[in-house]
Amino acid sequence: MPFRVYERFDPELPVFHHPGNRFFQLAGRHSLVRQAWEKRGEPLDEGWSICADELASLYSKGAHTSETLRLIFDFAPKAKTGISLLELATLHVYTIGYGSGELQWTVLMPMMRQALWKPLESDATEKERQKLISRYRDPGVDADESVEFLYLRGNWLWGRIGAVNAAIIEEGPRNFFRCFF
Repeated sequence: MPFRVYERFDPELPVFHHPGNRFFQLAGRHSLVRQAWEKRGEPLDEGWSICADELASLYSKGAHTSETLRLIFDFAPKAKTGISLLELATLHVYTIGYGSGELQWTVLMPMMRQALWKPLESDATEKERQKLISRYRDPGVDADESVEFLYLRGNWLWGRIGAVNAAIIEEGPRNFFRCFF
């Protein structure tokens, strides 16, 4: 699942563009999640949240807010039947150490808004798909919302080699995330 960066070039227009080579990381040593965790003093066995403004600022080293930069999940990059782009609105995080003082794993709950959903003709080419995902119109606050649960291992990597994985939610994280429903 590619994590794409979209930028608003004209502040008068509600259109965001993906230049084609800009992506963000939720996993890894230099990920946005790890940067936010370190900024907060590396909390363990507790939940915390990162808003879209902070994510945009972390990605751009302070040059952007969510008004000018959006982080997008491309949920079906290989789908032949449609495009599904979801905008990351808030990322709720629970970092788990089991009282050891060491990070063991991290549960992520991205809150997302539908940015672009478009059915495709069965004969649509990859070039046509790329043209369609190269920009989207800001859906505004009334966009459909969705949520997903993911996890990172203690080394800040996805569960399986490079794969984004779902998570079993234990009691501590479950109690934290419950307040968002």
